[in-house]
Formats: sequence, C-alpha cells, structure tokens
Amino acid sequence: PIYVTPSWEGSALVVRSRSAQGGAMPAQRRYLDPPRMVIEAVTSKGVVRRIFASASPRRDLSTAAAGAGPAIVAAVAPAAALTTPQSRPDFSGRWMLRSIEGDFEAFLRDAGVPWTRRKLAQHREFYVGRLVQEISQDGDELDIASEREGRVVASRIVVGAGEQETLGFGGVPSVVRPVWELDNLVTVTIKPWVPIQRRFMEGNDMVVEAATSEGIVRQLFSRLLGNDFNSTQESESDSSMAMARVAGAIGFPRRSSA
Repeated sequence: PIYVTPSWEGSALVVRSRSAQGGAMPAQRRYLDPPRMVIEAVTSKGVVRRIFASASPRRDLSTAAAGAGPAIVAAVAPAAALTTPQSRPDFSGRWMLRSIEGDFEAFLRDAGVPWTRRKLAQHREFYVGRLVQEISQDGDELDIASEREGRVVASRIVVGAGEQETLGFGGVPSVVRPVWELDNLVTVTIKPWVPIQRRFMEGNDMVVEAATSEGIVRQLFSRLLGNDFNSTQESESDSSMAMARVAGAIGFPRRSSA
C-alpha cells in the first residue's frame, strides 16, 4: 500500500506519497496550465512534467487502449529549460525568520532529526526571530550563511550543476541537487534524505517551503535593512566581512567586492 498526504499549495494540488516501509517518493504537483493539466515532480535527475491535453466529453475513451486517446507528453527536462536567467529571483540580502506556517516539527521528524533536538527547537519556537540568513547570489551561485544564537553555518550551491557536496540542513555534510523550477529554487537533498525544499519570493518575503508527511510547511523571512536585527550588532559592511571570513574558513573562495 501507498500512503498519501494531499494538500493545496496555492492553486496546485500537491500529493506527497510514502510506501508502507516508510520510503518517500517525489512529491507531485498537479495544476492547470490552460488548456492543459500538468503533473510535475522534481527527481534526482531534474524536473519531470506530464502534460495532459483536454479530451472531448463525447469521445469514446475505450479507444484509448488502441492508441487513439488524448495525447500525453512526458519529458525529463533540465530545470534550466523551465526558466530563464531574466526570470530568476535574486535572493541576495540579509533575511530574518519572521514566522512559520504549518507543522515544522513534522519537517524535522521527516528529516530524521532526533527527538531531543526536535523538542529543543520547539522550545525555542523553531528559532523564529532568531535565525538570520545572509545570501550572496551571483547568477546560479549562492553563498548562504545561516546564523542563530551565535552559531554560523555557511554553505555554497551552484544551481543546475548536478549533484554537489555542501553543508545542508542543520549544518550536516550533504549531497544536494539544486535546480531552477520556474521562479523557484528547488533543492533536492540526496544524502542524508531531507524533504525537498523550495525557495521563492512572495511579495517582499522570501519563503522556504517543503511538503512533509503532515502537509506543507513554510518559513517566511523578512529582509533586514541596516541594523534591524540589533542582536547581531553588525553594519552591512561588517556582516559582509564576517560572511567572507566564514566562507574562507570552510574553503570557499572569497568573492571580489568589485
């Protein structure tokens, strides 16, 4: 048997599936792209889209077995084919976690985080108001420094470059495959397994979203200007220098400020 968790993500129907043995399957998004219906999933090889054409209501569907049914097109396309450099968002800036929507503990549980760490995070309200992400983006290259309560985890990803090693969720060494899907940055974490995450802009907010066994969970980040986050006691220049020091400490080349 297969266990499914359907939920709405805007106008898309998202279905997350799990086998009886606990193995997760790629989440599927079903939405209308008039006059077509699309079922889409992000796999370790890229984005898969099945495109269904509308059938006449008077058509004898029994002929489908003979190959006369409505056309169905399936394709595995590089994620870059679904977006253009001009349409990709720029996540550069300093962002503070403002709120969480959904069951974030379910995300942690699905990611294999131990019970004690989950409860500690819950006690600290999953670091709402305490987690700051500083992002430096140059096209498909992103440096992300996450800071909470004095601890900084820095990572680098190159979107569309296939599988790559980085520091993933919680600072754990991970193998990820980041891809562009329309205006979403989709990160597929292959090892260790973590629910697929989507990063996108929603108005002035940056959203990091995932489909868990309990439904959709969303982290909403607000952009920080100047010294909005007083506990950091950093200017924008000081913050950039701190990020460069962290990046250099884990072997990332420092980017020129020019």
